[in-house]
Amino acid sequence: RFLISVLALSTLAMLVGADGICGYHPQTDISDEARVDLDVRSIKERLTEGQLIHARNVYSGGGHSMSVARLNLLDPPGAYSYPKGTKVNGVTKGDQKGISGFIQKPVQWLDDRSNVTVDVQYSIGSACNVGGLYTFQQAILEGCFIDGVGTLEIISPTDVAGSGMK
Repeated sequence: RFLISVLALSTLAMLVGADGICGYHPQTDISDEARVDLDVRSIKERLTEGQLIHARNVYSGGGHSMSVARLNLLDPPGAYSYPKGTKVNGVTKGDQKGISGFIQKPVQWLDDRSNVTVDVQYSIGSACNVGGLYTFQQAILEGCFIDGVGTLEIISPTDVAGSGMK
């Protein structure tokens, strides 16, 4: 039953276009949730091959759906606090195109210049598929935030020090 429901959601998400579904326009975007069928397929493949740890990683970390980047900010300036859902912009690996996502859980840091880890869920439409897929070399890194030194823009922060961060 679960797989049928997931496949129905996936098909429904593909059918939603500019005209909606028979004129109905959903208020929320379920595109990311609709990709859970790909995660279920990956879990099934891992279980069939006896790779229980990899199956569990996809189950708990997603991959095709709810793909998350763990960004390490080295020595970030100032003191900031960002709520869940704050938009983050950056550039992708490879083609250097713009990519965005949203902070997955609240994060804050003080002006002590220590490193900070921020979990950012990729926006709908990102080609990046990581999460649990990363643990067994099935991740698709094209379209992910660029590795190494780069610039991130965090939009509309609740700024402890009173100025924005870029």
